[in-house]
Amino acid sequence: MTARHESADPAKGAFSAAKAEILSRREASRRLLGMAATWHLDVTHPVWSGLGKQGIPAVTTRAVSKTQFLNVNQLADLASLSEAIVPGSTRAGVAGSVDLLLSVDSSEVQESFGSSLAAMGEEAKRLFGANLATLTPEQMDRILALASNAPEGTRQRGAFVDLKNWVVGVYYSSEIGMTELGWTPNRFFAQQPEAEMSNAHCTE
Repeated sequence: MTARHESADPAKGAFSAAKAEILSRREASRRLLGMAATWHLDVTHPVWSGLGKQGIPAVTTRAVSKTQFLNVNQLADLASLSEAIVPGSTRAGVAGSVDLLLSVDSSEVQESFGSSLAAMGEEAKRLFGANLATLTPEQMDRILALASNAPEGTRQRGAFVDLKNWVVGVYYSSEIGMTELGWTPNRFFAQQPEAEMSNAHCTE
C-alpha cells in the first residue's frame, strides 16, 4: 500500500510566518520601551514617534552615501558621540539613521537636536580645542561625564539627555540592538531580555 503524503499549503505557511513576524515585531516594540526605563529615557521624546513611523527595527547597517539633514561635520560629530554613548553604534549605523529620522521630523525637533549637538561641540572646543569627531576616547568620556553630571536645567545637561535619547533609542531599534535584546524575526520573547549595558553611559 502506498503511503499518502499531504503537501503543505504554501499560502498558509507564508501567512503564518508573516503573522508571527508582525507579532514578534510588536513584542519587540514593547520590550524596547521596557529597555528605555533601564536607561532612564523619556518615552515622549521625538525619537520614539519617529521610529514608530519608520517601523522596528528601523535601522540598518547600510552605508550612508549622503546626509539627509545634518551636514558632513555634524554627522561625523554625531557618529563619534554615538559610539561613546553606546559602543557598537557605528556598526549599527546610528548616526545615519538619526539623520534620516530628523530629515522627516518637524523644524522644532530639528532645531532642538541641532542645539544639543552644538552644545556638546562647544564643550569639546572649550576643553580640548577640537571637534567631537576628533576627540580621543578619553576626551569624549570626559565630555560625557561632565554633561551627564551637570546640574538639572542647564544647557549642557539638557543636551546630553536629548542626544542620549536619540542614540540609545535608535541603537536598540536597529537589528543589532534588537538582537542584543533577544529579538529575531519570527521569534517571541519568553521573558524580559537583559541588555548588556557595560561600558556605556546610561547616567541621566
